[in-house]
Amino acid sequence: MHPAPALHLTLLPQVRWTRAVRGLGALALGSALGWLAWHGLVHGVLPDWPLALTATALALPAWPLLRTRAVPPAGTLSWQPDTGRWQLQCPPQPARSGHLDCPLAGHHWLLLRHHGPGLPTTWLPLDQRTHAAQWHALRCAVFSPGATRPAHE
Repeated sequence: MHPAPALHLTLLPQVRWTRAVRGLGALALGSALGWLAWHGLVHGVLPDWPLALTATALALPAWPLLRTRAVPPAGTLSWQPDTGRWQLQCPPQPARSGHLDCPLAGHHWLLLRHHGPGLPTTWLPLDQRTHAAQWHALRCAVFSPGATRPAHE
């Protein structure tokens, strides 16, 4: 089997993904705060410190989700079959060459992870509606031999 031909994809900010991530953060934070409020109303006092600390610890991961900016940032993603690497360019950062894996895939969407030694991980949620003209070529490139690396590498 041969690798897919070279691909150059223009990335646009994904407003729906951003809203979904922010909504998840709001749900997590609202659940913890709602539980604290419910406990105070039902029992007349706030919970003991271990329970309050647990609720706070469960709410803390929600904060970065609430501050999420548009994902992915505007830029380009390119598959280079001769090197077996994916190049990600998101201005103002310089282009970076790394590996790509696909932890989640649906028929009309993909959640890709661009990473490499010394590179920060960038999550790329892509959908067919946004990339209709190149969707088939993108899926072929992502799932071609040598295009993705196992998640444990």
